[in-house]
Amino acid sequence: MKTSAKTEIERLKSVPLFQNLNSLELSVISLAMENFIFEGGEIIFQEGDEGEEAYIILSGEVEVYKTPALGNPVRLNVLGQGEIFGELALFGDGIRSASVRALKETLVGTLTKEKLYEIIHEFPNVAIQMLMVQTRRFHRAEKRLMELLVKKDKD
Repeated sequence: MKTSAKTEIERLKSVPLFQNLNSLELSVISLAMENFIFEGGEIIFQEGDEGEEAYIILSGEVEVYKTPALGNPVRLNVLGQGEIFGELALFGDGIRSASVRALKETLVGTLTKEKLYEIIHEFPNVAIQMLMVQTRRFHRAEKRLMELLVKKDKD
Protein backbone atom coordinates (compact mmCIF):
# COMPACT_ATOMS: atom_id res chain seq x y z
CA MET A 1 0.00 0.00 0.00
CA LYS A 2 1.68 3.19 -1.18
CA THR A 3 0.36 6.66 -0.51
CA SER A 4 1.55 9.94 -1.95
CA ALA A 5 5.19 10.89 -1.41
CA LYS A 6 4.12 13.98 0.52
CA THR A 7 1.94 11.91 2.87
CA GLU A 8 4.77 9.41 3.42
CA ILE A 9 7.24 12.18 4.22
CA GLU A 10 4.80 13.78 6.67
CA ARG A 11 4.33 10.41 8.42
CA LEU A 12 8.07 9.88 8.64
CA LYS A 13 8.58 13.37 10.13
CA SER A 14 6.48 12.20 13.10
CA VAL A 15 8.85 9.27 13.74
CA PRO A 16 11.42 10.28 16.40
CA LEU A 17 14.01 8.14 14.65
CA PHE A 18 13.77 10.37 11.57
CA GLN A 19 12.81 13.74 13.05
CA ASN A 20 16.21 15.33 12.39
CA LEU A 21 16.33 14.34 8.72
CA ASN A 22 15.57 16.68 5.84
CA SER A 23 12.99 16.12 3.11
CA LEU A 24 15.47 14.56 0.69
CA GLU A 25 16.62 12.05 3.32
CA LEU A 26 13.01 11.29 4.24
CA SER A 27 12.20 10.75 0.56
CA VAL A 28 14.98 8.17 0.28
CA ILE A 29 13.66 6.33 3.33
CA SER A 30 10.09 6.51 2.06
CA LEU A 31 11.09 4.95 -1.25
CA ALA A 32 12.94 2.15 0.57
CA MET A 33 9.95 1.25 2.77
CA GLU A 34 7.12 -1.14 2.06
CA ASN A 35 3.88 -0.59 3.99
CA PHE A 36 1.61 -3.24 5.51
CA ILE A 37 -1.62 -3.15 7.50
CA PHE A 38 -2.18 -5.58 10.37
CA GLU A 39 -5.59 -6.09 11.96
CA GLY A 40 -6.09 -6.01 15.74
CA GLY A 41 -4.95 -9.32 17.25
CA GLU A 42 -2.90 -10.29 14.20
CA ILE A 43 0.56 -11.69 14.94
CA ILE A 44 3.25 -9.73 13.12
CA PHE A 45 6.03 -12.14 14.06
CA GLN A 46 6.85 -14.63 16.79
CA GLU A 47 9.83 -15.11 19.04
CA GLY A 48 12.32 -17.40 17.31
CA ASP A 49 11.31 -16.38 13.77
CA GLU A 50 14.05 -15.27 11.42
CA GLY A 51 14.00 -11.52 10.92
CA GLU A 52 14.92 -9.65 7.78
CA GLU A 53 13.17 -6.34 8.37
CA ALA A 54 12.55 -3.60 10.91
CA TYR A 55 9.06 -2.15 11.39
CA ILE A 56 8.13 1.49 11.90
CA ILE A 57 4.64 2.12 13.25
CA LEU A 58 2.96 4.76 11.08
CA SER A 59 -0.38 4.41 12.88
CA GLY A 60 -1.84 2.01 15.40
CA GLU A 61 -0.38 0.09 18.31
CA VAL A 62 1.44 -3.18 18.93
CA GLU A 63 2.24 -5.34 21.92
CA VAL A 64 5.69 -6.86 22.37
CA TYR A 65 5.62 -10.02 24.50
CA LYS A 66 7.45 -13.20 25.42
CA THR A 67 5.92 -16.53 26.33
CA PRO A 68 7.91 -18.52 28.91
CA ALA A 69 8.13 -22.29 28.37
CA LEU A 70 5.77 -22.83 31.29
CA GLY A 71 3.41 -19.94 31.56
CA ASN A 72 1.33 -17.23 30.04
CA PRO A 73 2.59 -14.50 27.71
CA VAL A 74 4.33 -11.61 29.49
CA ARG A 75 3.89 -8.14 28.04
CA LEU A 76 7.22 -6.39 27.60
CA ASN A 77 6.05 -3.22 25.94
CA VAL A 78 3.30 -1.46 24.05
CA LEU A 79 4.50 0.63 21.12
CA GLY A 80 2.61 3.23 19.13
CA GLN A 81 2.91 5.62 16.24
CA GLY A 82 6.45 6.65 15.45
CA GLU A 83 8.14 3.77 17.25
CA ILE A 84 10.31 1.08 15.73
CA PHE A 85 10.45 -2.63 16.48
CA GLY A 86 12.08 -5.73 15.06
CA GLU A 87 15.38 -3.99 14.46
CA LEU A 88 17.34 -6.09 16.97
CA ALA A 89 17.23 -9.12 14.67
CA LEU A 90 18.91 -7.03 11.98
CA PHE A 91 21.93 -6.29 14.14
CA GLY A 92 22.23 -9.63 15.91
CA ASP A 93 21.81 -13.22 14.83
CA GLY A 94 18.68 -12.57 12.79
CA ILE A 95 16.35 -14.30 15.23
CA ARG A 96 13.38 -12.46 16.74
CA SER A 97 13.85 -12.09 20.50
CA ALA A 98 10.15 -11.54 21.26
CA SER A 99 6.72 -11.80 19.65
CA VAL A 100 4.72 -8.84 18.38
CA ARG A 101 1.00 -8.53 17.69
CA ALA A 102 -1.17 -5.64 16.58
CA LEU A 103 -3.51 -4.40 19.32
CA LYS A 104 -5.68 -2.58 16.77
CA GLU A 105 -5.44 -1.87 13.07
CA THR A 106 -1.82 -0.90 12.58
CA LEU A 107 -0.02 0.51 9.57
CA VAL A 108 3.70 -0.22 9.52
CA GLY A 109 6.48 0.62 7.15
CA THR A 110 9.16 -2.02 6.80
CA LEU A 111 12.81 -1.64 5.98
CA THR A 112 14.85 -4.68 5.01
CA LYS A 113 18.26 -5.25 6.56
CA GLU A 114 19.92 -4.30 3.28
CA LYS A 115 17.94 -1.06 2.91
CA LEU A 116 18.38 -0.13 6.59
CA TYR A 117 22.16 -0.59 6.34
CA GLU A 118 22.23 1.57 3.19
CA ILE A 119 20.26 4.29 5.00
CA ILE A 120 22.52 4.13 8.07
CA HIS A 121 25.58 4.35 5.83
CA GLU A 122 24.12 7.38 4.05
CA PHE A 123 22.61 9.00 7.17
CA PRO A 124 24.62 7.97 10.28
CA ASN A 125 22.30 10.01 12.49
CA VAL A 126 19.69 7.25 12.03
CA ALA A 127 22.03 4.80 13.78
CA ILE A 128 22.50 7.24 16.66
CA GLN A 129 18.73 7.67 16.97
CA MET A 130 18.30 3.87 16.99
CA LEU A 131 20.82 3.59 19.82
CA MET A 132 18.91 6.23 21.77
CA VAL A 133 15.67 4.26 21.31
CA GLN A 134 17.36 1.08 22.54
CA THR A 135 18.82 2.90 25.55
CA ARG A 136 15.38 4.21 26.56
CA ARG A 137 13.93 0.70 26.21
CA PHE A 138 16.74 -0.76 28.29
CA HIS A 139 16.11 1.76 31.07
CA ARG A 140 12.35 1.02 31.03
CA ALA A 141 13.04 -2.72 31.19
CA GLU A 142 15.51 -2.24 34.02
CA LYS A 143 12.98 -0.15 35.95
CA ARG A 144 10.25 -2.74 35.41
CA LEU A 145 12.57 -5.54 36.55
CA MET A 146 13.40 -3.65 39.73
CA GLU A 147 9.69 -3.06 40.41
CA LEU A 148 9.02 -6.77 39.99
CA LEU A 149 11.90 -7.71 42.28
CA VAL A 150 10.71 -5.28 44.98
CA LYS A 151 7.17 -6.61 44.66
CA LYS A 152 8.46 -10.22 44.95
CA ASP A 153 10.44 -9.34 48.09
CA LYS A 154 7.31 -7.84 49.69
CA ASP A 155 5.25 -10.96 48.95
